[in-house]
Order: sequence, then C-alpha cells, then structure tokens
Amino acid sequence: MSGPTSASGTPALSWTPATTLGAYDYRDLNAAETASQVFALTYSGSSPAGSALALKITLTGSAAFTKTHDTSTAADLTSGKPGSVTVIYAPAATGQSDSTTLTATLIQPGGHPGPTTVATASLTLQGGSLTPDGASVMSTPVLTVGGSTGNITGTAGAVASFSGWNAAGAPSAPVIEFTLYGPTVTADCSGPPVYSGTGDPPPPGTPGGTQSFNGSWTAQSPPLSQPGTYWWTASYSGNTGNRPASSACGDPSSSVVIPAATPGKLYYTDGPIPNVFKANLDGSNPQAIVTGQVPANQPAGIAVTSSHLYWADQATGTIMQANLDGSNPQAIVTGQNKPAGLAVNGSNLYWATQGTGSPPTAGTGTIMQADLDGGNPQTIVTGQIGGLALNGSNLYWIQGGSTIMQANLDGSDPQTIPGSAAAVAVDSSRMYYATPRVFEIWAANLDGSGPKTIASLPADSGLACDMAIYDGSVYCTSIGGSSATAIYQAFIPDPAAPPLLTSPQVLQVRAAYLAVAPQ
Repeated sequence: MSGPTSASGTPALSWTPATTLGAYDYRDLNAAETASQVFALTYSGSSPAGSALALKITLTGSAAFTKTHDTSTAADLTSGKPGSVTVIYAPAATGQSDSTTLTATLIQPGGHPGPTTVATASLTLQGGSLTPDGASVMSTPVLTVGGSTGNITGTAGAVASFSGWNAAGAPSAPVIEFTLYGPTVTADCSGPPVYSGTGDPPPPGTPGGTQSFNGSWTAQSPPLSQPGTYWWTASYSGNTGNRPASSACGDPSSSVVIPAATPGKLYYTDGPIPNVFKANLDGSNPQAIVTGQVPANQPAGIAVTSSHLYWADQATGTIMQANLDGSNPQAIVTGQNKPAGLAVNGSNLYWATQGTGSPPTAGTGTIMQADLDGGNPQTIVTGQIGGLALNGSNLYWIQGGSTIMQANLDGSDPQTIPGSAAAVAVDSSRMYYATPRVFEIWAANLDGSGPKTIASLPADSGLACDMAIYDGSVYCTSIGGSSATAIYQAFIPDPAAPPLLTSPQVLQVRAAYLAVAPQ
C-alpha cells in the first residue's frame, strides 16, 4: 500500500499495489511495447461533515504514462467501495527511463477560505532504469574469461564484472549464478550445462573491511573430461532494489578452450623412499621404475631429457643416471655434499649442493655444472642454494631460503629477482614460483615484473619443495602437509587475462621432487 497511515477515524487514502518504497515499477520495456496496471484506491476513516466531497486524480511527470480508465468517485470511496485507475506505460525508445506520480486528492469544496484537502495519497510510477530512489540500477554483467590452456583434465575459469548494484532497498546480498555450456564450435547454450554454480564475490577492500558487491565475481568449473570450446554465462535474479541482469550466450570473451590431451609423464621421488617413480600426468598408474637401492639412499632432485633420467642421491653424494624406463641406473658424478635440485638442457646437467657442516654452513653451498655423462664437473655459483630451474638462456635458483636469483648458464652475472620463493620454474617467457610461507603460486615476467597470483593452496599443504612446467600447467610439490608429500597441478592462465585465482588439483601421488616430460 502507498499513502499516509492514520489513527482510527482520521481520513486517509491509499494506493495498491506498490512494489517497494512507495513506488510501482513497470520494469524495462522495448520500444513499441506497453504495460498496463490497474491501481486500487481505498479510503479509510470517518467522513467529514458538511458538503459533498470531490475527488481529483492526476498524473504528473513523463508523458510515457497515460491514464486510460478511472472508476473512482468520492461518494463510492467514502461509502467503502474502492475505486480503480488504469495506467499504461509505453516508452518511446528501448532503454528509456521514465517516472511519474499518480496522486489522489479528496477535497471538501466551498466556504471561506476555499476548498479543504481531506486526504491525499501519491504513488511513484517508474519504468526503464530508475530505482525507487531515482538512482541507476545495476548494469548487465560483462564476462571476461581466462582459464585452462592445459591438458584434457583442465578446469574453466570465469570472471564476471558486476556494477551498478544498489544497496538501497535490497534485503540481501546479490548472488551471481555462473553456467558453463559445451563443448561446441559456436556458442550454444540451449542444452544442459556441464557446470552451474554460485560465484565468489570480490574480496573486501581491506582486511575486515566492508564487502563491496560491485566488482569482479569469479567461478571455477571442476575438471572437464572433453576437449573443445566452452561458453560461460552469468546471471543475477534481482530483488526489490535491483532489476535482474544477465550476460548473453556467446558474449565476447565468454569462451574458454580446453585443448586435446598431450601425452606426458610425471617422474618423481618421495623423500626417504629409495625409489624413483613414474606416473601419468594426472597421477594415475604410478609405478616404481628404479628400485633395489639400499634403504639409506635418499633420491632428491630429478631431471629428464628425451633419453635419460637423472636424480641426486643425498645419502651417497652421487648424481645418478638411468634410461627413461629406469633401466641401467649408474652413478655419473660422485663425492658431492648432499646434492639436491637438478636441472638439465641439451648439453649440460646442473645440480645444487647444500654445503658443508650440519646444518650446512651459510655460503658453502654450490651450483655445479657437468656434461650430460657427468664429465667435466665444475662449480659455477657459490652460496646457500635451493632449487634450480633453467630456460634457453638463463639459470634460476633460490638462495638463502627465499631469494630468487638469475644468472647466465655459466653462472656469470648473477642478479637478484624481485619476489620471495621456496621453489621456482621457468619457461621461455615467464617465471613461476611458490611463496615460502603462505602457499601460493605466482607468475611473473622473467625479470620478476608483473607478478600475479594464479593459484592458492590449502592451509595444510606444508612447504613448497619443487616445481615444473609442462603443457600449460605448473606442477608443485609440497612436504610436511597433511598428506606428508603431494603434487599439486594448476593451469596457467593467459598472461593478458585478468588475474584468476584457481584451486589446484591434488594428484593422487606422493612426491617431494619431480620432473615432467613427453614420454
């Protein structure tokens, strides 16, 4: 109802229906569309003594509203019979915003000093993009999608830009529903979706701050079993202070491509277990390919070429080599002090030693370089060294437990790279690293600039130990978490896309050190 409330006996008029806050909303209409609404007018209270009453009904505002039918009379109202008025809304253009005021005034004519107003009631009628308080309502969400560029087990991520939400008159926080369709070559959202779920709102601007619902909402699908192009839509159902909003199927940037699977294998070691293992990229079909070593052996860092497998044995101080199936294992370098991380390219093998003393004395660790058969070993870097990574032009490592370092492949021209990490991996254009305490995976340019968080791991994940990159995914091992040792897989988003925080998959194998290769 709309109109004044009054004590018993006091004359009062009221309009119904009203959608909210003393107003009635016709919603959005396209050009040439019309909407008709009948409004009931009722009177309450005692009738004033004296001359007969008169009733005046007016529309004041936009000409898009017209009064077409009026059955209300003062006599009927005061005798308890409701009146009615029909108002049609007909916008001249799509997206037009209009407002008018429907007013009923009950008047007692005559006498000095003139007519007297007995009761009045007003109702704001609105159409287009006005809320009851005259502010603009939310706009249609715009989707920008990043996500999987990895193998067939990829997940699809979405980011919906949500703006214009009006908190006035809204009884609850908005809910953004995300729906994913496909795979289809062109946009088709007519069939059953492969995923639907509620998105996550933007985080508060400051810790403990007020939640803002305008901004980027995110969603993440579970792993998808088929390659192809998938299509996101997003929708908001509206409430008493906001109109519904939705994105259209096939909107620009709403697609995400899950490519066909690429063959590949995980090679890994599991801390004190004296074996080397091999599994599929999703962790399935794990098998020990190097066995029979003495129990005291501790396979640590691991690296793979197209023909050979290499690993470091901390207990015996050796660098080991075997065929890719684990056959013909042999020591190719001996006399190393607790060798750990390994990296390899087409011509050289690199490994780190932890240095002398127990615990190792700071600054006594090294990075070693040798031929692929173990010949010509030499020290190229000294310091407190952690994990290694390399691309075609540079060597990267962790020094002092968290500092990212870069040098030429011969160890010359060492430089500190911005960022704090426990493990690092690189490709030809980007660097990926895991933070040492809050377990997150970051991507940055090779000089450390432009860092973005691409994945956040559970709080009980432990400490990052080793990393590898393969076919659009970054793999990261952890130690000391709830699973003792584990491998996490996160898909690498397009660097040009907005930051997209994903939840990595936990592969069903235990590992402390790993390498990934095509076979």
